[in-house]
Amino acid sequence: MTNRLETLSEAARWRLLVDAAKQAAETAGYQLTRVPGRGLSNIWNLTKDGKTQVAAIRTTRDRWIAFPPLEKGTKWKTLDDVGLVLVATVDSKENPQSIEVYIFPADDVRERFNASYAARVKAGHVVRDNYGMWIALDHDAGRSPSWVGSGIIDKY
Repeated sequence: MTNRLETLSEAARWRLLVDAAKQAAETAGYQLTRVPGRGLSNIWNLTKDGKTQVAAIRTTRDRWIAFPPLEKGTKWKTLDDVGLVLVATVDSKENPQSIEVYIFPADDVRERFNASYAARVKAGHVVRDNYGMWIALDHDAGRSPSWVGSGIIDKY
């Protein structure tokens, strides 16, 4: 089957994934309102059953997501400001055929990023403040510190 994503511009691919995340949240019963003034952060208020939570939407075509660490990994840009993380991803990096959307509690995502940060620093990797650090959605039992925290979709 043809990879139609390759025929779209980068902006169109991003918009397609963001729209999929928003549609999935609405299908799950959330009402969405954009949080203004956040630039490209893509922050939304999600309301369901009278409870409103702030959510960050992340998109990925390689099944890895990023948040930038701050203050030597004691804080996370955007991630510390939200209660939920919506991730829109393709089903396959090599030959995507569909879009998958996940809604994760931000606490779980923060735990994974904290563990990955600690493993990378312990291994002597340079992890810069305010520069995206990535974790994989899919689990990998590899020995590289970059795989610590991977596999969040396995839990949900």
